[in-house]
Amino acid sequence: MHERSHKITLLLLESPHGDNIHHYVWVKNISRLVSSGYSYGHARYVCLSCLHLFTTQHALQKHEGRCLMHRPQQCVYPDSDKALLCYERIQYEFSFLFYLVSDFKCFLEPDDDGESVHRPSGFCIYRMSRYQSYRTPPYMYSAKM
Repeated sequence: MHERSHKITLLLLESPHGDNIHHYVWVKNISRLVSSGYSYGHARYVCLSCLHLFTTQHALQKHEGRCLMHRPQQCVYPDSDKALLCYERIQYEFSFLFYLVSDFKCFLEPDDDGESVHRPSGFCIYRMSRYQSYRTPPYMYSAKM
């Protein structure tokens, strides 16, 4: 399957109304569909069997030899009314008295070898607690480019 000269990627859509209607859509660029980090012209190489992302074509080719030994992946998501996470007791919601919530952002730059390198660009952090008086507002830092 992966040795063919022409590959066409199709996405099967099902009707949300449960009337058993299916429709195929041509995926022109699988990298843009799967990769949420598609920015600054950096494409990702996608394994069509497991949908794993790679930064180089060589890494994808190395992976495919092992991946094709397994059956293709199929994602099945629960219905929206059943996909609800809730707690009955507050002790299950906050397992720690204090904890930090943080997010770190970076961008990709090519280095001298042609590989992509992550360069930090900013972060956001804040303290959480079950006690409202100990919570802090988010602190954000963004590097000037």
